[in-house]
Amino acid sequence: MGNHTIKTVFKEYLHPLDSKVIQKMIDNTDIDKYVKKFDALTFVNAFIYAQLKQLGNLQRISDTITHKKTVQRLIGIESIRKSQLSRRTERCHLSFSRLFCII
Repeated sequence: MGNHTIKTVFKEYLHPLDSKVIQKMIDNTDIDKYVKKFDALTFVNAFIYAQLKQLGNLQRISDTITHKKTVQRLIGIESIRKSQLSRRTERCHLSFSRLFCII
């Protein structure tokens, strides 16, 4: 998949998601309570991008976000460490199941 195709597909995945509605649901479930930088929407953006680009591990995701400006703009974050990705991934299973159970 070319870089232009990734951007187009990425926007198509995110376009139907109304970020205001999702943010309200996130606020109601306290998923982002005490989170400063890597909130739930940024997490979803990062992992959709990683899936589209078939980035096989957290280190590759971290490196890609940190070193590519276009990816930073798409995802909405300038850098992220592997350890932050790991912690967020561990916490998200329960948090996202709570979020999507109220939909």
